[in-house]
Amino acid sequence: MDKKIDDINWKEELLSSAKFNEYQSNLLKNGAKSLSQAWILGALYQRWKKLKGYRDPEPPNCQSSYKEFLKKNNSEIVLWKTGHSYIKRKTTEINATAGFERSGHFFFNKPIGRGYDDGILSAIEILKILDNNKNKKLNDLYNELPITFSSPTMSPKCPEEKKYDVVDKINNIFQNKMKNNQLLAGQKILSIVTVNGVRINLEDGSWGLVRASSNSPNLVVVCESTISEERMKEVFHGLNSELVKFEEIGDYDQKI
Repeated sequence: MDKKIDDINWKEELLSSAKFNEYQSNLLKNGAKSLSQAWILGALYQRWKKLKGYRDPEPPNCQSSYKEFLKKNNSEIVLWKTGHSYIKRKTTEINATAGFERSGHFFFNKPIGRGYDDGILSAIEILKILDNNKNKKLNDLYNELPITFSSPTMSPKCPEEKKYDVVDKINNIFQNKMKNNQLLAGQKILSIVTVNGVRINLEDGSWGLVRASSNSPNLVVVCESTISEERMKEVFHGLNSELVKFEEIGDYDQKI
């Protein structure tokens, strides 16, 4: 293709190539005015790229990227229990520069913040990043970040009085697998973190997590890969092949 993808008016091309409802047409003509509209517009952009046959570049090696970043900045990542209060307390306890919780809470200690989550402060820090990169747009900076493929949070049913015992048994199963050099989804188990449930870290940087829900009669299952969405699904299916053996574990609220 002669033109660079950034030089093409993809919105006009997409409008002329297919029919859209009034809401979608207005988005393509006038642009997004909110975060939810931006998400829909992003989905339309992906649809256009698929129609045109554009392929995204191969994702970088996320595992090596973040390790290099940590080494360069003399930093480390500390994993802790899921939950707003747990992360905030731990961030203060170890005097971490920042703490991040899966549900979207960001905690900043000095010199950035004062230890509590603050959406306005987070926005200010993003503006500072943009100010330091005047020749780049926010989406350019976003696209430079290492890509990861994460599952949604999946919650199979498990009785309140049994869920912690079940997690302990799951931990024993995978501890034995690691000890005997058995594989999960074709990968060697490098380590198992039991700070909050059972997180199984694999050789290629992928991981799978099972923990007891803190506020409902369920387990929580999450998987992630630095390689591909298909790889992430393989980790889940490998993990779930052990979970289905437990009579105490019931139906999922959703699956991948």
